[in-house]
Amino acid sequence: MTIPSAADIATLSDEHLSAALAHPDLSAEARPAVEAELSRRASAARKTVTAADATDRLSQLAAMYDAAKDAYESAKEDFEQVQAALKAELTSITREGAPFQRYELDLPALARPLALTYVERTSLDTKRIKAEHPEIAESYTKTSGSWTLARKK
Repeated sequence: MTIPSAADIATLSDEHLSAALAHPDLSAEARPAVEAELSRRASAARKTVTAADATDRLSQLAAMYDAAKDAYESAKEDFEQVQAALKAELTSITREGAPFQRYELDLPALARPLALTYVERTSLDTKRIKAEHPEIAESYTKTSGSWTLARKK
């Protein structure tokens, strides 16, 4: 890992700055600058919206949030239980003791037929490659983002 100079600090990602803080070769002069940059980014990236800032629509949505979240969690739990039971029932139907690769369920109780298909997946062991070949892992690392709405702790 390259230790950042003062000029580089503003151009580096949060991940690189955090890694630099953990690195034993970070100079005593650079450490406060790295800490200050991370702190500046954290403050600049946060906005607390209060009743004074909220639009009528935002207030309505906030009022509906808890009830909608509870209904979603309950429905999700029910759905996952039904889905698991359907998978278990379908895969218990075998040919000479071995499951089929695909099951199709077409019953009058369904709005549309269902299909259950066995799909194999191959994945890269990123934890292992980061440990054994960090330079390769870093060169192939891609950062992306998305918005997440969660209850504040």
